[in-house]
Formats: sequence, structure tokens, C-alpha cells
Amino acid sequence: MKYINLHTHHDVSEDDIFAIRNLDALSHFNATDYFSVGFHPWYLPGENEKLKLATQRNVLAIGECGLDRLSQVDFELQISVFTEQIQLANQLNKPLIIHCVKAHQEVLSLLKKEDNKQSVIFHGFNNRESILDEIITAGGFVSLGPALRNESLQEVVRGIPLGRVFLETDDKESSIQELYQLASEVFSISISELQIQIATNFARVFGISNTL
Repeated sequence: MKYINLHTHHDVSEDDIFAIRNLDALSHFNATDYFSVGFHPWYLPGENEKLKLATQRNVLAIGECGLDRLSQVDFELQISVFTEQIQLANQLNKPLIIHCVKAHQEVLSLLKKEDNKQSVIFHGFNNRESILDEIITAGGFVSLGPALRNESLQEVVRGIPLGRVFLETDDKESSIQELYQLASEVFSISISELQIQIATNFARVFGISNTL
């Protein structure tokens, strides 16, 4: 059973890891790894050439995309670009990997407004319980990263349905194996049980299981 790294900005070559790499630059794209493709709200407008890759078989998700109140980019431009990416995800029938900072209400509202039909994963979740409840109630997933080392976040996520959880290293040099170890302690299950659960979640969202 492999360790699934839902979102990373680094090249991953270990045989026991299945990773979705965020495509930060066109030059990083290849035909053998798995990617997510989207426009981050910090870096707008983005390269249109990047989104042309979204139709490729090994591009599994649209993102990371979303809204960020701390970004220097005009918020209305963020909304416009994020709306286009929701529409693209629905056109291509691919999940959304969401970057969201201090804009959860707006993100959830836009997803509803655009009648989004795809799975939505809020990556790097590190927020309060009320926001977690809103995401889960809306049918969303959360991906937990290195912030899980914080005891305050452990308390927030400890009761989350495990059918809504992923793990990721994001842009950090963290080990995904270490995050699985930590998460198994937080959720009081074995690492193998956690691997099976996250593989089940992954198959549900991405339709991929034979490689895991």
C-alpha cells in the first residue's frame, strides 16, 4: 500500500509514494508523473498555456486555485479567475484542489453559484472547527499538511470523518511517511488502516485505485 501525497510542489521519486505534484512551471510537466494544474490566487493573471495541459490524462485535478484575502492580487480578479477554474473542472470532470485564506464563505458561495459537481479538496487545512464543519457539510474534503504538528489543529480535526481526509506535504520538505505516522496517532488508528482509508478516499474522488 502506497503513501498518497495529495499535494506537493516537489518532484517525488520514491516507489512507495503516489503524489500529485502542483505544476508550478510548464517546464516541470512530463508524461509519467501526476499533476494538478491551476492558477494560484497569489500569481494572477496566470500562464494560459498551463491550463491547456488540464486535458492531459495525467493531470488529475484543477488547482491549486481559490481565494486569498492576504494576497496582493485584486480580490475581484481572484473571483473571476477562480470562477473560470470551477467551470473548467466541471467541463473536464476533474476535482478541485482549493487554496483558501480568510475567504471560506466566498469560496463555498462561488462553488454553489457555479453549480459545481466535482469533488472539492481544501488543501493545507489549518483553521477553526466551525469552518471545518462548513466544508464537511458542503460535501468537501480537507488535506492536512505539516501544520498537523500543532496541537491546536489536532484538536480541531480529531473528530473529522476519516472518509473526508487526505494528507500532503505542500511546499515543505516534510516526509509524507512522517505525516502518516502523526495522523495515525491523532486519529488513533494504525498507519496501515490510515493508508487503506486514504486510498479509498482517493479512489472515490479520482477514480484511481489500481496503482495504489
